[in-house]
Amino acid sequence: MSSLIAKTPAVIDAIIDAVYEQGSVADLRSFSLTCSQFLPKCRKHLFACVSLTRPFGAEDVPSPATHLSVILDANPGLGHLIRELRFAIQLLDLHDVALPKLLLRLHQVQTLRLSTACGSWFDHTAKLRVGLTHLIQSPSLELLEISSFRNLPIPLFIPCTNLRHLDIFRLTFKDESGVSEMPLDIPKRYPPTRLRSLRYSDHCTAGVSVLLRARRSETKLPIIDFSGVRCLGVRMQSEEEICIARALIQATPHLQSLESFVATPGSLDGLATMFHKTSFTTLTRLTFDLVSEYWYQDPLFGLCNELEILAEDNVLEELRINVFSPRAVIRTGEDWVLDIVLSSPGAFKALRKVRVGIRVMLFNRLSVERFQELKSIPTEQFPSLSTNPLIDFQFWVGID
Repeated sequence: MSSLIAKTPAVIDAIIDAVYEQGSVADLRSFSLTCSQFLPKCRKHLFACVSLTRPFGAEDVPSPATHLSVILDANPGLGHLIRELRFAIQLLDLHDVALPKLLLRLHQVQTLRLSTACGSWFDHTAKLRVGLTHLIQSPSLELLEISSFRNLPIPLFIPCTNLRHLDIFRLTFKDESGVSEMPLDIPKRYPPTRLRSLRYSDHCTAGVSVLLRARRSETKLPIIDFSGVRCLGVRMQSEEEICIARALIQATPHLQSLESFVATPGSLDGLATMFHKTSFTTLTRLTFDLVSEYWYQDPLFGLCNELEILAEDNVLEELRINVFSPRAVIRTGEDWVLDIVLSSPGAFKALRKVRVGIRVMLFNRLSVERFQELKSIPTEQFPSLSTNPLIDFQFWVGID
């Protein structure tokens, strides 16, 4: 692509000269009008997704924010074409005078992927916080992926009435005691932010707990309404994480998709009782990422016991199980029970897709014979699923 760009002026000159020499001024005018119509179409896609992240080791060159500001000065309408913004804030950005002004010029961002290397929200300059707040509270914003901030003020979400998808990673929120103290002029007319999906990673459990409890000081209404969440991604490792996962699952009565990260045996105990009763008529997709060294005991962490309880009263269509282990000692010769549970008469009548994967780390400890033994698991452990014409069953083995 770079070589093509380098040759572009010469190619353009040759094309225009050929049109003029072989045609007429009218042909050249038509050609010009055609090209002018291409420009806005190309810009629509070229500026749909923009990154303001500084390249590694580019401390001595103008920032992406400076470049984009120059472009928008010459073409003000281009700012309205930006639908997705990606920005990993670095220390140098705290001193970039062009950055806060640039952020305030973006009014149509629908997807914001934001992270920071600068710690607390309040460690960022006041002007930069104003620009970031403008983006987060933009009426156009639908998806927010935000990571690595500490003490993020929850009232930031109050005006986010159109925010539907929230992904948080390594994030902490300013606790509830500070909600009413935030110096933000927020109209009472804003209803609670009604999410459609929520996902969070490790180091976010305390923050999610604050989100669940957070209330507006003047009305006591929740800042975020979880009742409309359809897709939920949770972690179930520590006791605290299990409690938060249970509270979230209970708060989402119309759940359609649940993704669970599990890294401790016994974490799935009681999963079947966590669901809101109405979820049994809406939940169509379950995904489990299981990480453990204890495959020789139960590679599925007791999941089959919970699925057996859910076997009849459900509309589950898709089940995905990904198992990761740093050990090569994996139970393969005994039944995993999963095949029996999923294939029992009258169980999981709506099930149409099953994916089971095994990924083993430290591959240098895994012999060829052991690898072949793992690949034989489908025929040994899943004879019914492997031959059921109504279920799309796939099994994979990977080594890292």
